[in-house]
Amino acid sequence: MEEKEKNHKEENEQNLQKPSKKYTFSFHPSLDEQTAAELAEELVDHTIKKAISKRKGLGL
Repeated sequence: MEEKEKNHKEENEQNLQKPSKKYTFSFHPSLDEQTAAELAEELVDHTIKKAISKRKGLGL
């Protein structure tokens, strides 16, 4: 069990050193820039919250 925890900790440290992914969002041209930026921010927030809850569900 201790070995598994050590491996998990090392893997987390390696993941933190990786460059973060960059995403490009495309919205309908009729949306103004401010609205598109707000929608993109909501989408990112939702995606992060979903990933966190998924990890918690897996016991990570």
